[in-house]
Amino acid sequence: MKFFSTVARFVLVGTLVSLAACGSKQTPTYGGSAAPKADNRCLLSPSSCRKAPPRYERGERAYAEQAAADLNRQQAARLKAAGWFR
Repeated sequence: MKFFSTVARFVLVGTLVSLAACGSKQTPTYGGSAAPKADNRCLLSPSSCRKAPPRYERGERAYAEQAAADLNRQQAARLKAAGWFR
């Protein structure tokens, strides 16, 4: 009988600890700041909340496109060498 009362205590304590740990209403933080909450208009119409495309400085866009093309060529060469595309 003592065994069952000990088990019951562990179950009760475990349940209370789980509820205390999972039941808190803390705002999740990322990098030390509070996570932003979605605006109601974003929830109703997500396309109205899209961010503008990045703005490049002069010559930066061409450099970024060239770097991406180089990386794509390198990756394609690696895949061909590994036998993925023959």
